[in-house]
Amino acid sequence: MFLEITDDSLKATELRKRPFDLVAYGVFAVSLTIFRLWIARYAVETELRLMPFIGSGIGFTYPMTLFFVALALICTRVRESFRLGIISMLLLQIVLEARLFFTSPWQPDFGNPYLRVSPWRVVWIVLVPALWAIVLFIAAIPTIRRWIHELQRRIAQCMVRRSAEPSDD
Repeated sequence: MFLEITDDSLKATELRKRPFDLVAYGVFAVSLTIFRLWIARYAVETELRLMPFIGSGIGFTYPMTLFFVALALICTRVRESFRLGIISMLLLQIVLEARLFFTSPWQPDFGNPYLRVSPWRVVWIVLVPALWAIVLFIAAIPTIRRWIHELQRRIAQCMVRRSAEPSDD
């Protein structure tokens, strides 16, 4: 079955066997999501002071990746597919936020804190997601190599079968 969730996969002892990179990323994403929700609700002044540094979209990609983290931690057979889904969402965040970052310094901010841009914003919108994408990708390399070898093996089998078939010439 594609998504096989059993009672054993949800036990605390089983969660200790989960990949550390996915667990660490999950804790980071949950922490940042809770912080972002708390600051938006209860600390608006702090949010306005942090906006030039973190941008307005810093906390919105991470909650979406939590879906893939949960599935990757529960479903062991297709874990790498979900890991690559997280990486692709992080790369999408980097591209979209970097585009805004590099076009906004030339635009006036009119005193609006949502339009102000700090040179340190690149840390939150490019470096942090890139660091997580690299960590998750490095953890996925053995499985990707296995996929490539399996694909090469299947292609070689197809080529052998085609060469063994009699030709109609």
